[in-house]
Parts: sequence; C-alpha cells; structure tokens
Amino acid sequence: MVGALALAAMLPALSSLSAQTAATLTVEDSRGAALAGAAVEDSQGKLLGRTDAEGRLTVACAAPCHLRVGTEGFTERAVELSA
Repeated sequence: MVGALALAAMLPALSSLSAQTAATLTVEDSRGAALAGAAVEDSQGKLLGRTDAEGRLTVACAAPCHLRVGTEGFTERAVELSA
C-alpha cells in the first residue's frame, strides 16, 4: 500500500519572481504525522535535502519553484511554490 504525502509550504513574499528566497516545507502523511527523511529534489532531480524529525526542510529557490518530494512507502509528489 502506498500512502499520500501532504505538504505545507511557507514562501515569503518576493519582490521579484526571479529572486531566490528561502522556502520552508513541511512534509506529512495523510493523518498529519511528520515524515522525517523525505527527499526534496529540484525539477532536474538534484537532491536539495531531506526533512528533519519534524518533517521540515528549508530550501533556496526562485518562484515559481518546482520541487519533487518523496519517501519510502509514499507516492512521489510534484509541487510548485509561487509568491
């Protein structure tokens, strides 16, 4: 059985869409439990990092920011973060 990933993202307002800013993601399962160790990649598949014990990771990206998030036992999810 494959679970569902839920994401919450906080992206500060950008003065320019091409400017890089820090975005903090929280990765949870469908029940709201944090998923530690989830891989977050950019659209080219480069690993940007893994979530911490609270399911959080902060990445630098320019809006719109295209990411892929996945972890064992869950379907990978593509997300777009925008200002």
